[in-house]
Amino acid sequence: MKKRYSQHGSHAGNITGLVKVNNHHYSRDGFTIRVSKRANGEKVYYLYRHHENGVNYLGMDFSMSDVIATAIRILNNGRFTTAR
Repeated sequence: MKKRYSQHGSHAGNITGLVKVNNHHYSRDGFTIRVSKRANGEKVYYLYRHHENGVNYLGMDFSMSDVIATAIRILNNGRFTTAR
């Protein structure tokens, strides 16, 4: 099932808090998500976090929901993985 994202910039589909900045960038909770297409036509989602000293590249996923889950994990735990 494909998600359809808003073209009005106020929200993107049913993902709460996601704001469409332009055709290739989304923003949520201090993170930037850049959407790019590979040569085979598949979309790739890159995750960045901005801070006072620059920008941190945090990783790449193949679906918007995976990138959002990574951002939420970082916000909740301060790192990529959860402690056991």
